[in-house]
Amino acid sequence: MKVIFLQNVPGQGRAGDVKDVNPGFARNFLFKKSLAIEATDINLAELQERKRQEQEQAAYELAQAQALGKAVQEVGVLKFTRPCGDKGKLFGAVTSADVADELGKLGLVVDKKQIKLPQGIKALGKHSVQMRLHPEVKFDLEIQVFEE
Repeated sequence: MKVIFLQNVPGQGRAGDVKDVNPGFARNFLFKKSLAIEATDINLAELQERKRQEQEQAAYELAQAQALGKAVQEVGVLKFTRPCGDKGKLFGAVTSADVADELGKLGLVVDKKQIKLPQGIKALGKHSVQMRLHPEVKFDLEIQVFEE
């Protein structure tokens, strides 16, 4: 009996897979626990439509991320001014939230989680920060920190 898996079933199949399984296993386990449905023509058509919509959504998200990435890269160097002590050490760090806020002021909405800055910037000078807007859209953003 052919079934369409609705959820991942270890040793059997992943969500969206169409596989041949024993009829008893399908009726007594997979169907009762809503882990799979029978692979009828209607269900297969719905599966293909759902996959097509997911692909369109993924392509749209990638295009959005690429456009945002291009806009962020056109900004060039982000400039921050912070009070600092001797030897150029900052009183408080420039964090990913600060970078996201500064980009927001320029009209570019970026989540602070998309900015890879684990420790923050704690010194004056030029720094490079990695941004990851999408698994396929990664780039470095230059940040310059000046004394206040």
